[in-house]
Amino acid sequence: MKRINIRNKLNIVLVLTFIFALSISSYFLRMSLNNNALSELKKLSNLQMEMAQAARKYTSEHIKVLISNEQNFHQETVPSFAATTIMDILNTKYEKTNYAEVALNPTNPKNKAQGWQIKIIAEFAENPQLTEIFRVTKRGDVEYLNFLKPLKVTSQSCLNCHSTPDKAPISMVQKYGDKNGFNWKLNETVGVQIVSIPTEVAMKSAQMSLFSYIGMTVLICSVFFIVLNLMLNHVVINPIETSNEELHQISRQDALTGALNRRGFDEALHYFITHKKEFSIVTMDIDYFKKINDTHGHVVGDCVLREFAERVNKVCQNQYFFSRIGGEEFALIALQKDISEGEMLAVSIKKVITENPFANVGAVTASFGVTKFHFEDRPETILNRVDEALYNAKQNGRNRIEVISPISNRIKKAA
Repeated sequence: MKRINIRNKLNIVLVLTFIFALSISSYFLRMSLNNNALSELKKLSNLQMEMAQAARKYTSEHIKVLISNEQNFHQETVPSFAATTIMDILNTKYEKTNYAEVALNPTNPKNKAQGWQIKIIAEFAENPQLTEIFRVTKRGDVEYLNFLKPLKVTSQSCLNCHSTPDKAPISMVQKYGDKNGFNWKLNETVGVQIVSIPTEVAMKSAQMSLFSYIGMTVLICSVFFIVLNLMLNHVVINPIETSNEELHQISRQDALTGALNRRGFDEALHYFITHKKEFSIVTMDIDYFKKINDTHGHVVGDCVLREFAERVNKVCQNQYFFSRIGGEEFALIALQKDISEGEMLAVSIKKVITENPFANVGAVTASFGVTKFHFEDRPETILNRVDEALYNAKQNGRNRIEVISPISNRIKKAA
């Protein structure tokens, strides 16, 4: 019987449970960390947007009014130019972070909206209640979080420069021409403000936090796993395995004689045949044992069985698989024994049985059958052959040894 390895089964359950729990917790932690990183990026982009809005407001309310009576155009007084310039200076310290203002029809062609920016402007125009949008885009290999706000014509003063060329400052028309930045209308959404922040740094930080969590969890759980194993081994598993081993041994052992029982014998025989081991089998049956029981009683009969097993064990010296396979029938599996050696082993056992009388009953004899394993044998074929040899020993007068070769099936007799 294969021993149940409780330790391995428990360890497998613990490891699988740990892997499952770690996978689930890591998945949700990763989502949480990514969401937190995205939230921080949104806060940063909102702060930059507020700074740009402040620059626009300051320029519009405090700079532009200083030269409101002048006919010349000064780009420094344009809120979008001021905000873009200030944010460009600020973002020299933040690699790849960018602020821009783009429009469908800007005065400066370099500020013309492109691609996805045009769609955003249309989305703001179609949804006047929409005040901001966060959108993730990729430029090359870099992913950006874009914070966008609509640019609307909210003041009549804006139309002084953007209604028609004839109403615009001459110097502005001379600088940018009369084709761009005109025909704007009050309350029209003409463009968007864009704060773009790369997500790489924040996401890498979230990833590093995740790896740190996984590493620390694995380390802590490994220590816990080792300590738990030591405790379980000492308190639970070793006692259970010892009990299992004892139960397994008891299930294979004959309680009266201490030899293997029929179950233990069959397991050993099946194993050796399956693995093609070389061995011989010696079976032995106490002669007229029923008469001993009838004459002296079963208690004495049991004593004879125990003494018989003790005498056989003196010859075996725990080198062979000695079994009690029936009431007064015993069997011996001798590994690496040729049939002639198996016969000599039977002779030695027969001698120790007959040379001295048994307690309470006097002389006791036994009949023996001997055969050898053949590579084509199955358990039933080799047992049939050795049973035939034992039967022949009884039929031919008992107290003798009969040998059957697995090849020729010829019977050899020995006194």
